[in-house]
Amino acid sequence: MSGLPAGRVGQGGRRRVRALVGVLGAHAVAAAVLGVTAGAVWAALVPQVTVQRVPGGLLLDERSGAASYAFDGWFGVVAVAGGLLLGIASVPAVRRHGWRVVPVTAAAALAAGLVQWWVGTRLDRGGATVPGASGDSTGQRVALALSLSGHAALALWPLATCVVLVAVSLLAPGLLDASVSTHRSPRGDRRRGDGQGAGGGLDHGRDGGARPAGSRWRAPGRR
Repeated sequence: MSGLPAGRVGQGGRRRVRALVGVLGAHAVAAAVLGVTAGAVWAALVPQVTVQRVPGGLLLDERSGAASYAFDGWFGVVAVAGGLLLGIASVPAVRRHGWRVVPVTAAAALAAGLVQWWVGTRLDRGGATVPGASGDSTGQRVALALSLSGHAALALWPLATCVVLVAVSLLAPGLLDASVSTHRSPRGDRRRGDGQGAGGGLDHGRDGGARPAGSRWRAPGRR
């Protein structure tokens, strides 16, 4: 029974494991760097929203409530920008390893969104929480803590990342195809049909017999 030597099979398996570890590590680093950066940018861009302290908690009036929507809005803007950057950075990995890397990229994008949310809330300039902190008198206006009204905004990261990959596959067909190779097989010119090779092929004479290519045909009975 023929087959590849065990050493070659083992080397191929180790190469695949190293490639998988490299892809996971690269995506983890990209998610951490982009997530931390996005969180810092989010915390710096959002406007400060103040609320009034009342007995038992905080009073969020109509004006402050409308301004608090900027928290979600700026998070979405930064998340889309970060997702686009992560998608562009993932193009070489998808080209090399195929579309099976896309779930890893989407998971990294979601992780980057979580990192953005965590870093942004930790860098928040606001100090108001419910209930109020000690030392704040009733009626005083304090800054509202940075937060998200829902977790749906986290989906903008993987959505923007996948949009980049789909757009690249549509606008540049074959760019993300890992099976495309620019190298020609050394046997490419040898696998031709009979009678079409340049030298060494067989030509068929008028009598139907095969003869080496390039020899002159002679009629039967003639020398």
